[in-house]
Amino acid sequence: MYLRAFTILFVLTLCAACTEPTVSSTPTPVPTPSPTPEPKTLTVCLLDEPDSLYLYGTDSLAAQHVWQAIYDGPLDSRNYVHQPVILTDVPNLADGNAALETVTVQAGDRVLTVGGEVVELAPGVTVRDVSGRRVTFDGTPILMQSIIVTFTLHPDLYWSDGVLLTADDSVFSFELAADPVTPTDKHIIERTANYHAVDARTVVWSGVPGFLDHAYFLNFWHPLPRHAWGHLSAAELLSAEISTRHPLGWGPFVLREWVSSDHITLVRNPIYFRAPEGLPRLDEVTFRFIPDPTTLAGELLAGRCDVVTHEAVNAVRAAFPSIEEDEEGAIAALSTYDARWELLAFGISPGSGYD
Repeated sequence: MYLRAFTILFVLTLCAACTEPTVSSTPTPVPTPSPTPEPKTLTVCLLDEPDSLYLYGTDSLAAQHVWQAIYDGPLDSRNYVHQPVILTDVPNLADGNAALETVTVQAGDRVLTVGGEVVELAPGVTVRDVSGRRVTFDGTPILMQSIIVTFTLHPDLYWSDGVLLTADDSVFSFELAADPVTPTDKHIIERTANYHAVDARTVVWSGVPGFLDHAYFLNFWHPLPRHAWGHLSAAELLSAEISTRHPLGWGPFVLREWVSSDHITLVRNPIYFRAPEGLPRLDEVTFRFIPDPTTLAGELLAGRCDVVTHEAVNAVRAAFPSIEEDEEGAIAALSTYDARWELLAFGISPGSGYD
């Protein structure tokens, strides 16, 4: 009797020890979803709509503003100093990626005369030899100087369609610029002896003998996509939709839409080569076309224009001279120095016997 009672008590005690204590259940808090961040946008208001976005098809300021977003470089100028963007460096004579070369010229070779003209060397043509002396060609080969410059591309450059950008794209651009139907300045092209790709990242420019260009480091042609446009002629590219309305770039933004007479919208380029640096800082840029200065001023004051370009600023100032004097300080003009200068020179014609 007592043993049984003890056994029952022991079993009950053991079972009680094996049972977890009852804990009042507390509901797990549901995490609050993070709000979707608002896209960072910028609205730039222009007086004019680009007539084309083909690099060699227009010289409009409106197009140049858009190019700044879809391309990058090849060189930038800051504080009057050139800096590489898609190139690894700015070529210079001191570093060896630019050099003076002594070449032998003879009849039929293209040379620069002492008068600054590019001609085929023939008897009676006067040039400067390697020592800088004037020499009139009489059939005897002449030693002259020329400049050769090597440009090297950044290794991680891609067109916005994902295709690798190469030195051959710069050569393609040179070929288009040199075509007679392309409305470009041919001054440097005429003074170019050779422009060719050495490998996927390297292109070499050499000037005609006698052309010692002080700005040799600028003689790199802005790449254009041979893989996408190479099937079209230079004449066709002047009007083709693919080049004038939907150009490929490598810069921070790509063109999403162009609504004629209204706006162009660009969005962040996910394969921009500087994306690892957190660039660009914006998700979207819209260029609005507002040809009337009065309307543009109203949109600016209403906050529907974040930025107006310098040509638009001048038009707005002319229509509203006191627009920057608003009491709330909502409008600020940012100015920078212009690298251009004007000079009126007298008495510069060389005298008799001047060399």
